[in-house]
Amino acid sequence: SPETRAVRSALLLWGYFIYNAVTNASQAATYLPMAILLALLNLIGDLKDETTNKCKGCAMAQGLHPTIYWAATGAAHVACLLLLVAFAVSLVIINKPPGLYGQQGETLPLFAAEAAVYACCCVLFSYALLVIFSVEMLTKWASLLTLLLGLLPAFLLKLLMFMAPTHAIICHIALSLFDPLYGLPGTIVFLNAMSPASNSTALVFEEREVSSPFMSMAAVPLYCSPFCAALLFAFLVYKERSGQVARPGEPVLAGNELKDSDVLAEERRLENNPTGDAVQYRGLCHTYVSEVEGKTLETAAVRGISLGIKEGECFGLLGPNG
Repeated sequence: SPETRAVRSALLLWGYFIYNAVTNASQAATYLPMAILLALLNLIGDLKDETTNKCKGCAMAQGLHPTIYWAATGAAHVACLLLLVAFAVSLVIINKPPGLYGQQGETLPLFAAEAAVYACCCVLFSYALLVIFSVEMLTKWASLLTLLLGLLPAFLLKLLMFMAPTHAIICHIALSLFDPLYGLPGTIVFLNAMSPASNSTALVFEEREVSSPFMSMAAVPLYCSPFCAALLFAFLVYKERSGQVARPGEPVLAGNELKDSDVLAEERRLENNPTGDAVQYRGLCHTYVSEVEGKTLETAAVRGISLGIKEGECFGLLGPNG
């Protein structure tokens, strides 16, 4: 089937990227993040389908709490990316590339830890894109944004390490704090620079004398990525909570020319404060507010209805929508 062929092609492409990252140390900062970013683009496609099919709304209509929905969805997406991370780590253990593995495996724990944190940041980043952009905009710009934020900074960092090492370190710290897709590429760039086989600058060469990789510049993304992830998480929580608050628009009252004789008679009855009604509504209004193509749209759903329901009465309200 087309779905089976698509999955097979994606698996082969992921395997190709990860294998080349492990066997070609100079391109590891490109190939390995590219494999994870490819999975991220597939994840974004799944999120677009969920939005189009209103999966979250259907789940909440059945009584599922939004927190449980996002926790389960996020755990499933992180687990999918962690499978790629586990595959990459296993290949590093087998092939022992100098930068990612070290001489005796001393840099492997740092690489594995940052790859795991990177997977979580990627998932949060995809959720943030879904909140910021519409489905149509996300289809157009998701791939470009992912490549620009994930691969371009690492490429520029390589150039700065030879041209302006001090500026490279400053950029390395700033990107680790604020770019959720930079962590793993940045770590790989510095791990390769710390490798004895590397021809890096003297400033980075000093990193090779550090007692533990976790105390080197290569570990900066590992410590800064949680800050970036916390910012994304706080943004998502804010948008989720603000989205759950219904803010009605201005009330709209219907004129008497739209009301038949029964409606007018019921309004006059309620003006006399009758007894024996279980429920009474006077001038009930509700206007929905929605965002359509960046513009605020107000839809008057209830326009000044007045009615009373007597005790023990079976009552039904028939409108244009049923």
